[in-house]
Amino acid sequence: MASLDIQELREAAVFGDVEFLKKCVESNKPIQYYTTFFSWDDDHHHHGNIFHMAARENREEFIREVIGILPVEDTQKLILQPCDNIDDIQRATCNPLHEAARVGNVEIVKMFLNVYKSSSLPSDHSKRPWLQRNDRGHIPCHLVFFGANEECALEIFKMDMELHCNMPTRRGTSLLYEAIIKRFLNLALQIVRSPHSICCTGIEGATPLHFLHFLNCPEEEEICRGLLQRAPEQIKQKTDSGNSIFHRWAKGGKLWPFKCFVESCDIIPDVRRVFVDMVAQTNHDGDNPLHSLLAGLTASEEFTTEIAKFLIDVYKRETSGHESSISPEDQLPWLMENNKGDTPLSLGIARQYENFAMYILSLDENSLLKCQNNVLFLAIEKGCHGVAEKILEIVNNRGWTQILFNDHQNVLHLAPLCTRDFCKQLMEGHPELLNRVDRGGITIIHSWIRNSEVWPFEYLLTSKWRSSFSKLIGATDYKDRDNPFHVAATALHETTDQLVELLVEAFKEEMPNWNVSKAILARLDKESWSKYVKDSSSGRNILHLAPSLTDIELGTWLVNVLPEYITEKDNNGQSAWDKAYEVGPTWFIKEVLKKDPTVFSRAPLAWIKACENGHVSALRAFIDHNPGAFRDICIVHKKSPLHHIRLQNVTEYEEFLKIPCMKDLLNVQDSQEETPLHKAIRNEDIYLTEMLLNMDKIIYDINDNQNITAMDLLAHVCKKQEAWRQMCKRNGLDPKIKTAYFQHKTNLLDVRTSLFVVAALLATITFTAGFTLPGGFTQDTGEALLAKRACFQVFMVSDTLALFFSMLVLICLTWSMVFSPSKSLILIDRSMVLLRVALNCTLVAFMTGVYTVIAPKSLWVAILIIVIISSLIVISVNKNFLYEVMDKLFPAANKECRDPMRLLELGYNSREEQDALLSHNGQGSDQST
Repeated sequence: MASLDIQELREAAVFGDVEFLKKCVESNKPIQYYTTFFSWDDDHHHHGNIFHMAARENREEFIREVIGILPVEDTQKLILQPCDNIDDIQRATCNPLHEAARVGNVEIVKMFLNVYKSSSLPSDHSKRPWLQRNDRGHIPCHLVFFGANEECALEIFKMDMELHCNMPTRRGTSLLYEAIIKRFLNLALQIVRSPHSICCTGIEGATPLHFLHFLNCPEEEEICRGLLQRAPEQIKQKTDSGNSIFHRWAKGGKLWPFKCFVESCDIIPDVRRVFVDMVAQTNHDGDNPLHSLLAGLTASEEFTTEIAKFLIDVYKRETSGHESSISPEDQLPWLMENNKGDTPLSLGIARQYENFAMYILSLDENSLLKCQNNVLFLAIEKGCHGVAEKILEIVNNRGWTQILFNDHQNVLHLAPLCTRDFCKQLMEGHPELLNRVDRGGITIIHSWIRNSEVWPFEYLLTSKWRSSFSKLIGATDYKDRDNPFHVAATALHETTDQLVELLVEAFKEEMPNWNVSKAILARLDKESWSKYVKDSSSGRNILHLAPSLTDIELGTWLVNVLPEYITEKDNNGQSAWDKAYEVGPTWFIKEVLKKDPTVFSRAPLAWIKACENGHVSALRAFIDHNPGAFRDICIVHKKSPLHHIRLQNVTEYEEFLKIPCMKDLLNVQDSQEETPLHKAIRNEDIYLTEMLLNMDKIIYDINDNQNITAMDLLAHVCKKQEAWRQMCKRNGLDPKIKTAYFQHKTNLLDVRTSLFVVAALLATITFTAGFTLPGGFTQDTGEALLAKRACFQVFMVSDTLALFFSMLVLICLTWSMVFSPSKSLILIDRSMVLLRVALNCTLVAFMTGVYTVIAPKSLWVAILIIVIISSLIVISVNKNFLYEVMDKLFPAANKECRDPMRLLELGYNSREEQDALLSHNGQGSDQST
């Protein structure tokens, strides 16, 4: 019967039967009856004491009745009593307060806590149920997060605010961290407002500040400022993945934390400097906050752009007065690449955030050059047409044509994905793209046929580029030798038939059957050919068409039967010979020179067109006809291929510079006295410039007619363009460096060794002279006998200076071994200046030392010595003056020099100067015989 009563008590607790409790009171049940503990073994669902079971089932009235029945001490014992140790992560050894917190029942929580409020709190913390941990390490306040009832958490927190602030959860995190993660804003605010110390530990190195963007309440800024003030060490803390608080805020897509941070100057000393540093910080993936901003999926394009503008505006405003402290190695945040090679610009385009991308482009055009991925191609592929047009505008303005290519594919291959206006602007500005193929030999027609768009074909076939476009119809790729019709045969688009019809008609019109023309001409008298081979309206003759022929046999025949038309000009002043270099057929040039070699000298500058159009093979054919004469032509006319060449990449320039005579023309000056290096830099041809800078025979310090060197131009370009600055850095070159004696290509090792030996010898001599004084010492005191004489004092000062400067040279040379090549060059160049001073000081020391001991006995000898040594100092002051003196004192024997290139190197630029020198040498030779 007793067991039956106990079972009724269990059921009453589970179902909240208050009437049963009243009956128990009427029947005077003992206190032990109410404190009965029900084992988990008897019932897996209903176990523990009556408070456990009632709290699980949310039986508020039942619990209120029991609290009214039992004495306070017994009630507290029930609240403290743990459950069985069961295999349940949320209920293991929980007390009733754990159960109430877990289900989130505020009324029950308040009733349990009020039992303790009516009396003084137990001094033993183990007697406080809100501080008890279950077997899983949870206190009741932590279990509230499972029930997501913030009011429960607040009630429990108020019981022991100081202890709760610093009690870690099962996973080692603080209550404040969990409150912000779970968006318990009032709880977080109470913790921040509390006067007690607070713990801010999170998981994986995170802190509550990392998740401030989760907040969305009027008190969010108060929480932010409170955290910044009470836990300033969190500001620069990074997570295990390297994310700062700025990375998290940016990824969350919220602006208010950044604004609150900047406005906290009363809390954080130098807050704006800290802000700047954190905007540029990167995580383990190489992402800075701008990268993270675009990696987040919560913010719209409008908010993303607004946050980016705020971050960048503050960064620029803070660093505007400190540009000199930002080295080229310290990249601006909006130009940084992450480990995958993405920049904020490329990520913005990838997400199709056009406004964001346009903002970055307006901010810094160099952002186009910083991404490994070609952003122009990315913009077209992602349908960001406004961005694509802006990039093309920048390319045209800055001459960054390398952006039009991506892995040997040019942007015209993507024309079907572009707008008509973009395609038109591209063709107007860069018609040379029409004939470019990718690494597989794929032409633009191959690529376009795979797309269903018809308008690109219609546009070009009705444009001025129709002829050039039509010639691509028969082109085949490198792999399968497929022409565009092969590609069309495998295409399944509805417009394929229409495209094929357009191509067939264009091919038939542009590629007539020349064999028929040849047969007709062969049957006519040559005297009657003129009306067939020449167009009187334009002045063009049939040889104007020959360079464009694909039938080499027919073209060769025309050259052989009509050589008189080769150099005949049309109404525009263009001959077939000129046309050949514009189009670039090597076979035509070879046949013409074979048929009529005089063309070489009659039109000596026709090859310039070949250079401007990148036809290296055509130029090579002209040069190979007579390399020596070509070199003379370049010297006489002050023009070289290097002044005019236009190629697309480094590989093409490498092949071009392998032409034998090119190395002899590296320093030829044109009519403006500009070298090829001057021209390449002025034309912003970064590839040619890099190749020329690496040539052994190149001379950097040649002045043009405006007294400007190539290094001056290069320094100016590097200030404006990041790509050029990186190129110079890549080649160990700093154009801003001004040297007096040595150039960038000087063998620093040899120079350093020579200067080291001379400086060490001088240091040894001057050091020894300092202890071998003129006049000697007194035997008693060791004092110098002549110490008070002026000439002796000059001797000591000059000897000391000579030792000082020679040792300073040794120090500079020693440090030059550990600096970068540019800085080493400066140190070595300045060492030469110091060494000259040391030499002169040594000579002065010698003069004054000799004068000190000889003048009293033989004044004229002392004066003679001073005059001789002084003349040596005067002669050595200027290298040109020294050379002239030595040349007059020891004249070299006259030698003939008939090599024009050697004369050019000697400074004889004009033909008249060279002829005068040659005739002078000839006369001298005749007289000697």
